[in-house]
Amino acid sequence: MEIRRAVVDDAAEIARVHILTWQAAYEHVFGADRLASIDVARREAGWARVIADGEAVYVAVEAGRILAFVSTGPARDQAGLGELYT
Repeated sequence: MEIRRAVVDDAAEIARVHILTWQAAYEHVFGADRLASIDVARREAGWARVIADGEAVYVAVEAGRILAFVSTGPARDQAGLGELYT
């Protein structure tokens, strides 16, 4: 497995993983129908924008496929610290 910084071309796969994990983790909260209606194109565009803006997004890749991702940056509530956003 390789961990590397995400590039804009990864946005579609990051969106796929993001949506699948939400569907698995939050079905009991939001319901399957609502989670099935997540706009894939909108999520992909959002990740492409975040990556293009230079925010720190990393992906775990195995056999050419993104299995996981993380976004990180400065802590929002305490100066001088970092935070995992997603």
